[in-house]
Amino acid sequence: MQQPDVRLFYSDTAFSHAGFGIWWINHLVQRYGDGRWCMHADIDELLVYPHCENLGLPQLCEYMDQNGHKALLSYMLDLYPEKMSNVLDWDGLVPPQEICPYFDDTIHFVPTVRPPYMEMWGGFRARIMGDGHGPGQLSIKTPLFKAEEEFTLLLGTHYSTPVVTTDIMSACLHFKFIGDVEETYARTVQHDEHHDSCYTYRQYLNWLDTLSMEDDLRGDHAHRFKDSQSLRDRGLIRTSVPFEEFVAKQKPTFQAQLPRAFILGAPYMNVAPVRNYLKAAGFKGEVDSTFPIHTKIDLIDRVAHAQIFSGLSVLHDFEYLYHLIPQSHFVFVAPDAVDWDPYFRNFCLE
Repeated sequence: MQQPDVRLFYSDTAFSHAGFGIWWINHLVQRYGDGRWCMHADIDELLVYPHCENLGLPQLCEYMDQNGHKALLSYMLDLYPEKMSNVLDWDGLVPPQEICPYFDDTIHFVPTVRPPYMEMWGGFRARIMGDGHGPGQLSIKTPLFKAEEEFTLLLGTHYSTPVVTTDIMSACLHFKFIGDVEETYARTVQHDEHHDSCYTYRQYLNWLDTLSMEDDLRGDHAHRFKDSQSLRDRGLIRTSVPFEEFVAKQKPTFQAQLPRAFILGAPYMNVAPVRNYLKAAGFKGEVDSTFPIHTKIDLIDRVAHAQIFSGLSVLHDFEYLYHLIPQSHFVFVAPDAVDWDPYFRNFCLE
């Protein structure tokens, strides 16, 4: 909140009395967003679209502008933990996708005439609520859109007035099952601020009553989220030929500012691909495979044994850690070393 480019808005109106938030959002969009690209995501959502690890939102908006597209189609993809005991003490410091890394791929999409012209159902939420594969909760969203006079978000941002959607599909990773969820759900039901007298949250509470904290939540269709490609492989986000051609012409958006990179790996490891990747990512300093003795060993061990960066791209880890860890100490995972011993999977940047 100390940033000079942040404005904080507050309302004492009840959420349910403001069209479940839509009156607030549309008012701010109309007042401040006219003619601009706007991003709307709830605090428990992370937007994932094809190549999002390397292609920033400004480039995505550039692509949409070039093609006359006005909105990005998306939906809420529920991510959940292996067992509920894993999420009780979450402090917000570890990325939520590391605590809740699993999703069900039993998602069904059906075109409709109502913007943004798609409905979806299925997934983990349908499994635990007993809805099978039938239509259920509102899950479609339009998180990125061009604010114009004729555009309005509807029904809690799940729908909109007619709009030209882009030719790719994204997903909003949805972390509804993290933290002390039983307390959160009970408080939500008590305040009665959501659709259908909080029917969904009542169903969540009924589901929790059937569980122990150590029950394995993964079903036959569970998969671990790694990156945008892990969703593309299962048809849960989609790209297009024009978008792929656009991406091929772009340069990575991240520019590293570190003076020197040290690569830690096994003696038999080929560090050349990593060196080349760092250079392609915009790293301007010297790259050395010599391990500095004074690097924080405790940090390396903590990250290595947690294995929290397995499967993520080098560029994604590099950028994430650049903002996460102070003092220019970094640890991240080789993209081709997922099956290695954790100790040899880490590269140290200083």
